[in-house]
Parts: sequence; structure tokens; C-alpha cells
Amino acid sequence: HCGLRISECMGLMWKDFDAEEHILHIRRQMLYDKDDKVFYLGPLKTKNSKRDLYVPKKLYDFLLEYKEKQDEDSKVLGYRNTEIVYDRNGKNKNDPIQGGDFIQRKENGELITINSVKYWTDKVKKETGVDFHFHALRHTAASMLAARNIPINTLVDFVGHANANTAQK
Repeated sequence: HCGLRISECMGLMWKDFDAEEHILHIRRQMLYDKDDKVFYLGPLKTKNSKRDLYVPKKLYDFLLEYKEKQDEDSKVLGYRNTEIVYDRNGKNKNDPIQGGDFIQRKENGELITINSVKYWTDKVKKETGVDFHFHALRHTAASMLAARNIPINTLVDFVGHANANTAQK
């Protein structure tokens, strides 16, 4: 629905969802440091990637229900203190976030990461032969807006690109 990059999606926290205004604030991305073997929150890919997106009703309703379920499950499972993601986006550049109020979680409370998604897309490819990439969802969201004759400047803002040429491609 929002045309996010995989790293932007995995970096979303509940504080980024403004339920009153139906807005999702895109402010960081989750990445994996192969050398240190840790997940971290870092700055967005470009300065234009920082954006506020309107949340459509279908996604809005899902997020409200999902948040309620996560809150209930976290009381039972106590999962929010099981993992550490480093905040390299802040002042100290390596503050550990233990647990964390991340939106992307499995039903058992485990954090969903960019590596989790890549694992499942590889599994889908092996089992079905469909060469699916998460980034294709970003292209689909942008194409659906273009098909609705959304002005190019709005589309460029939506995907967080700096110029129209990139968005048109």
C-alpha cells in the first residue's frame, strides 16, 4: 500500500504510525551489518526518502487491529526484550535498542528483519518457481498510482525519489 523499500518497512516502529491523522512517518531504515553481524537502524537512503504517507483505510484498519494484538501478545510472551537492534541513526551512533516497538513482528513476537523476508522470498522461489522480490511491491504501488493518473510530483514524493525521471522508470 505504501511503496516502501524493504529496509524502510522493517525499520518502522509504532511511534511512526499516527493513527489520528492516518499518517505513516518514514524516518529510518533497518539494515544488516555483515561485519558486526548485527541489525541496526540507519538513515534513509536519500534525503527525499524522509516522508509522510497517507495510510489507506484498509491498511489503517489492519494496523489498528495488529497493534492491539501485538500489545496483548507482548504481555503474555514478553518478547520485546529478546533482541537488540542498534540505533546508528541517533547521536551516539551505536545505541542498543533492546526489544523495541517495531511494527514488523511474527505472531510469536519475533522481530521480522530484512533477512527474514529474503529467506521467505527465496523459499517461495524454490517451491513455486516464482522469482519474487520485495522491491516489486514498491514498483506495483507506484504503478497503481500512475494508472490512477496521480500527478508525477505526488508520485515522486510518495516513493521518496529526488526527481521524476527515477520515478517514471
